[in-house]
Amino acid sequence: MSSESAQATTGFRERVRARLARRRLLRVLKHREWDHVERAYREAKPSASITEARRWRSRAARLTAASRAVTAADPAFRHRPSLDLDAWESALGARLATALATNADGAAWREAFAAYAGELADGPAAPAEIAQELRSISVDMWRNRIADRTVCLVGDGVAGLGLGERIDAYDVVVRFGDIELDAVDTGTVTHVHVIRGTDGPRATLEVDTRIVLARRVDTWTKTVAGRLVPGAQSVVGDRSIRWPLRDPRLARPDDHEAASDIELVARVLDRYDANPVIDLVGVDSEAFRDIARAIDGGVVSLRTPGRAAR
Repeated sequence: MSSESAQATTGFRERVRARLARRRLLRVLKHREWDHVERAYREAKPSASITEARRWRSRAARLTAASRAVTAADPAFRHRPSLDLDAWESALGARLATALATNADGAAWREAFAAYAGELADGPAAPAEIAQELRSISVDMWRNRIADRTVCLVGDGVAGLGLGERIDAYDVVVRFGDIELDAVDTGTVTHVHVIRGTDGPRATLEVDTRIVLARRVDTWTKTVAGRLVPGAQSVVGDRSIRWPLRDPRLARPDDHEAASDIELVARVLDRYDANPVIDLVGVDSEAFRDIARAIDGGVVSLRTPGRAAR
């Protein structure tokens, strides 16, 4: 047998082995054979560490519990366990979002929402390499942290507006992505910094809160490990706020999945309704027509002046 034929045979055998390993993992997952999940996971993914396998098992177990709770509330709901845990989580979130939009109520639905919220918030807040250096907060904890305070979200179009002094006067100033500060136009104060979960420069600006947005858990984890600098933030948002549109408490089925980072955060704050003032500066006002209460020059207000938060 030639070397090329030998390599082809070896490659074929490896693909068959990997396919069989994935099938075994899915089988033990479907039958909830939790004592065998970690071993099956490492067979399907030989490079995985014991810690990674345990985390995967733990999350799969929480998703299984959430799926059973949703099925108890809606017997017509049938979602098979999936090795793609992010896709599994999204399917649950979509069903719960529909239930919320149709005002579904009752003990079974409340239990389903509680189980899903537990899956979002549970698990390590940050990679082990820097976890001891960071204090994490959930989306609910962040709401309480900024409740009853005036908030300003600063967009990319702020240059030339001359609103720097006004921006700095808000109780909470939220900025996004790469930040360039100018006293006249952008202001110099930053309390919350939001970055997208991708490769990019290290987040060295010292702020109170850092939030990493990412559709997938692995992208969020990689970004926290690779871009956050211990000591540069007091707290970091945990997994429960990594992609707000998948949480049915914060989104509706018609919300735009391709929303910008500032739109994601603005809609979270609007839904929570905990702030007397939520202003957006330097944004495209058309993206917020459905939730804006006033538009004055370069400032979009999501709250009517003089109105108190609930």
